[in-house]
Amino acid sequence: MGFKSLILSFLFLFTVLLGYARREVCRIEGDVKNLGDDVVYLRDIWSGENLDTAFAKGGKFIFELRLSQPVYVSFVWKNNSMAQFFIESNSLQLLGDVKNTAAFSLTGSSAQIQWLAFSNQWQSFLKGFLQKNGVSTLQLPDSLWFPFQQEVSVYLKRYFAQKNTASVAAFALIQTGSFLSPEVKKEIWNVLPAKSRKGRYAETFSAITENENRFLGEPLLDFQWKDVSGKIIEKEDFKGKFLLIDFWASWCKPCRQYNQKFKSLYAELKGEGLEILSFSLDTDLSLYEKALKEDEMTWIQVQDSKGWDTEFIKKYKIQGLPSSLLISPEGKILAKNVRPERIIAWIRK
Repeated sequence: MGFKSLILSFLFLFTVLLGYARREVCRIEGDVKNLGDDVVYLRDIWSGENLDTAFAKGGKFIFELRLSQPVYVSFVWKNNSMAQFFIESNSLQLLGDVKNTAAFSLTGSSAQIQWLAFSNQWQSFLKGFLQKNGVSTLQLPDSLWFPFQQEVSVYLKRYFAQKNTASVAAFALIQTGSFLSPEVKKEIWNVLPAKSRKGRYAETFSAITENENRFLGEPLLDFQWKDVSGKIIEKEDFKGKFLLIDFWASWCKPCRQYNQKFKSLYAELKGEGLEILSFSLDTDLSLYEKALKEDEMTWIQVQDSKGWDTEFIKKYKIQGLPSSLLISPEGKILAKNVRPERIIAWIRK
């Protein structure tokens, strides 16, 4: 090997080691009642990837991994139950009981504190808006939809400008983004501090907003997928009907909430020409099948074990969940990521 090649190899190795060194250790000590001796998985909610595996003894286990930034994860154990939190490089402690996943707690993560504070105040904001306008759900009439967007914009810009949300702001924007027009998203993005506009969730949010209006008005690609019974499902099956293609996964909590909204939506609009096709990105079939039973989804279900690598997913730049495409009776893309509450307006206008 020549001197020049040796120097280049050394510089490459140094760069790799430097990047690794910047990933600091996250140590999580778990103490979970009624878990016993079992395997626990630490799963990245965004990608579905297993980040680490631990073997619990008497409900106690330890995860150790290196992180370069906070990550939203689920702890998955027996019967595919899970608890979800933001973890970061620090010494963390997870406490709970498998018989009551709602009572789990994670200490030591400032990102989790930020996320919990935002989630609670966001729910309070939504509740206040509904009460003020005398409505009980977010299936808003058109007369309230524009005022709602305005209030959400003002609220989020003020919240992100005043609160310490550097670790979770981009993630929060992804989760609330379906309430907002592309223009409003850009306004809010511009008030975030520079630190909040870096990292994986910031990159994802930027990609989502850039692709917001792409493909609208274009004919939907042809597809052939197998449903849960093995029947081939094709684009032509939906000719003359509105089709909502919903992209989801069992480990995506907002997706599971949407599944409940789709139940009432489907019951209300099936007779008016709406069909729903749910496309799961689950790579773990046991989790997928369990979610189907729990959520009682009566519309068409398909799944591809390639997950994010599915060609259809890559073509339409699906980079976050839940996501959706609303297709016209003529087979053209009407809207992307339209909320269940707004689909009624599309069908009936």
